[in-house]
Amino acid sequence: MPLHLTLASAPDAALPLQLTLPRPLLDQQLQRPWPAPSSAPASALGTLAHGPLTLHALGSQVQALIPRLHSGPPQRLPVQACRGPATQRAWHDAPSGLALLYRSAHGEACPATPAAWDVWLARSAPEHRLACAALVPDIAVLWLQPDGSLHAWLRTGDAWAALQGQPGARSAWHPVAHVALPGAGMLDSRRDAAEPLPDDTPLRHSRLGAALGAPVLSRLQRSRWMVVGCDTVGSLLAHSLARMGVNLQLLDPAPMSASSLLADLPPLHEGQPKPVALQHQLRGLLRPGARCDARALSVASPAAGSLLAGADGLLCCTTDPQARRWANAWSQALLKPLLAVRTQAGPQGFDAELQLVLPGAGCLVCGAGGPDPAAPLHSAHQASARSWQGVAAHAALRLLEHLYAGRVAVPLRRRLSETPDGGLQVLDHDVRAAARMDCPVCHTLVGAGPAAVQATMNATATRRAA
Repeated sequence: MPLHLTLASAPDAALPLQLTLPRPLLDQQLQRPWPAPSSAPASALGTLAHGPLTLHALGSQVQALIPRLHSGPPQRLPVQACRGPATQRAWHDAPSGLALLYRSAHGEACPATPAAWDVWLARSAPEHRLACAALVPDIAVLWLQPDGSLHAWLRTGDAWAALQGQPGARSAWHPVAHVALPGAGMLDSRRDAAEPLPDDTPLRHSRLGAALGAPVLSRLQRSRWMVVGCDTVGSLLAHSLARMGVNLQLLDPAPMSASSLLADLPPLHEGQPKPVALQHQLRGLLRPGARCDARALSVASPAAGSLLAGADGLLCCTTDPQARRWANAWSQALLKPLLAVRTQAGPQGFDAELQLVLPGAGCLVCGAGGPDPAAPLHSAHQASARSWQGVAAHAALRLLEHLYAGRVAVPLRRRLSETPDGGLQVLDHDVRAAARMDCPVCHTLVGAGPAAVQATMNATATRRAA
């Protein structure tokens, strides 16, 4: 049974930092035997896992990404990159930091002062500090207690100093106030899941709260999801999420045309960018305090990565293969869940494919379980039925609800197909076994930050052009 986490920190003295650890990585550690009470020396109380730590700037905030964790003896970590304004001029490997996940024994108190953390680090992880190539590495420690509380501290180093424009600054310990655990349950220390948001219309979401539960609805309404592609599937998902009280970020560079009327976009906005027209439709549906931002941007633009870095997840509703590849790359580099939806018309009827990708557990390429999921779909004359698009969109919405309820803990590929007699078939694939260690996307981009996406995708485009 997954452990319910109570995120604990000291925000008064915390850094402007967001620490992201994929929930699947934490669940792997929770499945290991828990340290038992022992009379052993203090240096052998708990168990330790380690992995690389990548820092990159996001406006006035810094994001710290932990893409993987290793248990057992320390091993040399792969070189990661520090991505900030001063280091984005060229793509090159540079040392960054070290992440430590410590599962404490019963009765073991978490250090509460910088001096106590120095003592703990020297006592419990003397060799782990050498796993990172940096001279003064940034070290993030997540202290997990048997009662389910999680404390996070960061010892600043060379990468943090470079991002702050203060090279040579003295390292120091600071508590981390913002910890995100994307994955089953979508936990985030910014949100108090037990207390629903204030609403001027309490009856508006009463039935939804009764169906999902108040904590799940609260987490959903405090979240923000980016919708890439504002055609029929994207607009249907956006309308439903807006009615549920979710914050939205709409992204699509295409202008509205006559064929867009099927996607709930009003004729009077013809010629405007699709996300702007959709935003006009959604303004009257938003929960008080909720936001809907529309950008006529391509998902391949650097701005798309910056926007996604501030979101909780990505809904890819486009069938364009290149846009799907970019969405997959952004989600991997920023450790964001990705739910990709696409439909097609086949000889027997309509088909739809839903693929949920969780950070740290594969991607659209290695978790496909078949042909490249970014490849174009073969559809006769681009046939589209609003009824079938609605089936696909709301099947995706229900999958998102299950994700926030903690019922979906592994990547999933779901196929919806019509039979010749009008029946419906649903086939689920557990794609954990399909994830490959040699996947070019996962191996190169997972947790590497937005600059890595631009460099990798641009290099790929250059090779194809040559």
